[in-house]
Formats: sequence, structure tokens, C-alpha cells
Amino acid sequence: MILVMSSDGEVFAGFDSFLCYVGTSGDDAIESLCSGRLLQKIPQLEQA
Repeated sequence: MILVMSSDGEVFAGFDSFLCYVGTSGDDAIESLCSGRLLQKIPQLEQA
């Protein structure tokens, strides 16, 4: 997994063949990952 942050602070996680939205900020992303919140896949970026 790789974590990336957009210029407006939103955090995304990249896995082998898909990208997930993690949180609205760095703090929200840490909370999301530590609490086990389900990550929202970004379907239009999934590889076939």
C-alpha cells in the first residue's frame, strides 16, 4: 500500500490494482486506518 495526499489535503491509498479514498485530511486518514474504517474504492480507477 502507498499513501498519497492531494494538494487540497485528501488522502488516498494505492493497492495492487485499485485506489481507495482514505480521508479528508492527514488526521482523518490516520483515524480511518487506526479505527478500521472501511475504505471506499474509486471504481473508475480500477484496473481490469
